[in-house]
Amino acid sequence: MADALPKRAMLVINARSRRGAELFEEIRDNLAAHGIDLIDAHLVRNPEVMEPIIKAAISKAPMVIVGGGDGTLSSAVDHFVGTDTVFAFLPLGTANSFARTIGIPLDLAGAIDIIAHGRRKRIDLGIIDDDYFANVAALGLSPLIADTVPDALKRYFGVLGYVAWALRVAFRFRPFRLQLLLDDGTVVKSWATEARIANGSY
Repeated sequence: MADALPKRAMLVINARSRRGAELFEEIRDNLAAHGIDLIDAHLVRNPEVMEPIIKAAISKAPMVIVGGGDGTLSSAVDHFVGTDTVFAFLPLGTANSFARTIGIPLDLAGAIDIIAHGRRKRIDLGIIDDDYFANVAALGLSPLIADTVPDALKRYFGVLGYVAWALRVAFRFRPFRLQLLLDDGTVVKSWATEARIANGSY
């Protein structure tokens, strides 16, 4: 069928996502057991090499399976735009908002089953200053928390680790002046701690 997923792929897992490092070998073995021929598999520990590895994978494989959280997804999705390569995603993060929005199972077995037996699906992307996003774009408090939370804290404590870090960051955060220009020309001004543009249910 034209919308069937390829059976050959490259695997790229963000080791800094909550479950990435611990599940890498299990993911690789389960994909092979489900009939996915992996051209190569990468467990990326240095975030600076994630982008070039994904770009190289897109040029070599009909499908690239990326494992990580919403941050990994956000940084990777730009490189798939305009290509014929299928972007398959394994939700290995803490919140996994994108996976929840489009119905990817959060358990590993369910997500791998989708990759092995699912169908291609087009998704809407948002764009700000030539930067694409799949689920949400934000400025203010929440991205500051996400950008600074220690990897060990979110890996071992999950949502509770985020909450603890959020309280620490919020204590020092100061609101900013936000100005919105609406379609009818109305200008709305207010003080804000966050501005968020959502492209999904979560």
